[in-house]
Amino acid sequence: MIHCVKLLILAIVCVLPWSVALSKSVEGQSKENVAVMELKNSSGAKKREVTYLTSVVRQAASRLPHSKYFIMTRDNIQTMLPPGKSLEDCVGECAVETARNISAHWLVTGEVIRFGKELRISLSLLNSKSGGVRDTKTVKGKKLSDLETPLQAAALFMFASLDPSLTK
Repeated sequence: MIHCVKLLILAIVCVLPWSVALSKSVEGQSKENVAVMELKNSSGAKKREVTYLTSVVRQAASRLPHSKYFIMTRDNIQTMLPPGKSLEDCVGECAVETARNISAHWLVTGEVIRFGKELRISLSLLNSKSGGVRDTKTVKGKKLSDLETPLQAAALFMFASLDPSLTK
């Protein structure tokens, strides 16, 4: 609870004016901010491999029309977290609260798990205002390298629920 209060104060004092300025389009129309949180690693995979898979999801997000969406970078999000807190720590309610505090309209969370002898990645696209789930996707494979291409495709289809032009 103390961390959430600190995040709220940080957002109001420092972050909110900055993130609102970033989310304005050239025409002055507001863009919707999209934050991709680090995938939670429950698989025993190396941290840098899971960080790479998170980047694959961010790359898919970057295909959203730039005139409507601002994709927040890892650094944008990380600088807004309280000291000692990492993106990997922000899961569940904390992730939605963090998204609200950094003025993200949409939030992607996910997890890499080992399921039997296979790996699974589950993704969720959440509306930060309501906390509701807009879409979910899951990919599976025998090894991490098997997940890269299906993950990118699944993420694109998930973001198509925001903008159907991604499926064309």
